[in-house]
Order: sequence, then structure tokens, then C-alpha cells
Amino acid sequence: MRPSTIIGAIRSAVDGQTRPMVDMDEVRSQLKAVADALADAAMDTLRAAMRTHDDHERNELKAKEKRITRARRSVEKAISLVDGGE
Repeated sequence: MRPSTIIGAIRSAVDGQTRPMVDMDEVRSQLKAVADALADAAMDTLRAAMRTHDDHERNELKAKEKRITRARRSVEKAISLVDGGE
């Protein structure tokens, strides 16, 4: 199921309309792709922090990496919940 289909299904549920069944394997797959993209972004941000000679910029990049990592962990938690974990 494409993201737009999932969003449409959520909107239909909110509106009280009949909606198609959501494929949880597809949702899990999409969440995994997001987690992977966030991991890549965090590594790219750390590499940029290591290359810069500006302390202020380095500190900003490190803070950005921490936010991205927190987001990745949240997505990984969502994957765990979709899988039936707690």
C-alpha cells in the first residue's frame, strides 16, 4: 500500500467511512525505510560535524544528529509496536 493510500485510509477512518484494510506488513516496510533513511541522515550529519572547523556549526550539527537519532529510535519503537511488541 502506498503512503497516499495509507493516509487515505486513515482519513476515511476519521470521517467514519468504509476504508480498505491496511496491510501492516507494508506499514512495517515503510517504517523500516524511514528508520534507515534517518540512520543515514544521522551519519551524514556526524560526518559534516567532523569536517567543520567552526565550533558553533559543529555544536549545531551534533545537536541535529541527536534529534535525528531520537526520531529514528521513535520509528524503531513504532516498528516494534506494529510487530506486536511493547
